[in-house]
Amino acid sequence: MLGRAELLFKAVPTTVEYTEVEARIARMTEAELVDMDEHPDDYEPWALELGRVELAKRNLAPERVGELRRENAEEAAQETRARERRTAWLWIKFAALAIPLLIGGLKVVSNALNSREEERLSVACAQMLAKATGEASSDETVKLEGHSLATRATIESVTPSQNGARVLAGIQVAVDVDGQRVPALTSGSIGIDSTREGALRIGIEEWVAGVGVPMVNALTGKGETLRVGAFVAHPGPIGIRGPMPELLDGLRETILRDLAPDLSRLLSGSGLHALSFMVVWHPDGTVHGEFRIDGEISDPLKQLAQKVKWPKGQDTYILKQYYVLAAATDAGPPR
Repeated sequence: MLGRAELLFKAVPTTVEYTEVEARIARMTEAELVDMDEHPDDYEPWALELGRVELAKRNLAPERVGELRRENAEEAAQETRARERRTAWLWIKFAALAIPLLIGGLKVVSNALNSREEERLSVACAQMLAKATGEASSDETVKLEGHSLATRATIESVTPSQNGARVLAGIQVAVDVDGQRVPALTSGSIGIDSTREGALRIGIEEWVAGVGVPMVNALTGKGETLRVGAFVAHPGPIGIRGPMPELLDGLRETILRDLAPDLSRLLSGSGLHALSFMVVWHPDGTVHGEFRIDGEISDPLKQLAQKVKWPKGQDTYILKQYYVLAAATDAGPPR
């Protein structure tokens, strides 16, 4: 069974955590879903909600649910007995000096390999971004007219599915603009493929399309722009996971129009800013998810986002939208 500890994330999950838990729950067996429903105190409310939605989709008969509960109870008893037998050997295993030495050596090797892999990913990220925007790149730097943008990719997690058919990779990309780190533009992405290498590559591709291109557009003044008060917004494409909701035409403008009166209050400081929406819409109209300003989770942005008229769907879906904002040269009052 999938351990409960694997679903115990913090109360406000990151994009990687939420998507990873959602994917794991979708792969859970009927018995695991029933066990999750029987132990609500073991899970964060958002994870428990995802589990109960998935259990409802299975449409189990009451007799089947009762049978699964009995099986879970017997399995838990067996695990307790096995754990008690293993306890007798714990001190022997952990007393061996070779184990901590081996673990330390493996960590050094693993860190070195990850460092080299992340360097290659950073270069690949810059190359993909340059190709997507028609610019040139050198190593991990995209060369723009009057600016430079350097990418620094970090591997956050690589998780194989239970059956080993898929690999989920979470990456984070930090950005230097003109040689200076811009924390507001640090963001994450997720890739899913049959191999580790493929999942990491797709994670980079997702970042380039959804996040990197709006950054380049903000620095070069190219691409689609949306005026919102004292700012010019450069949007990325709308991403949907799950069943496609009703028409999305004009949604990006609607989001910013609803935010405009409060945007100057939410954003502080000069330079580039980022707004990130990861909306989980439910058929009853409730909205959850992750909402970030300049890379940091923002409750005020979440409260505003819950007032937006998000498109209706036939079932729960996840919508992602990213904006890079720059101060308008002819900034006027918010509108």
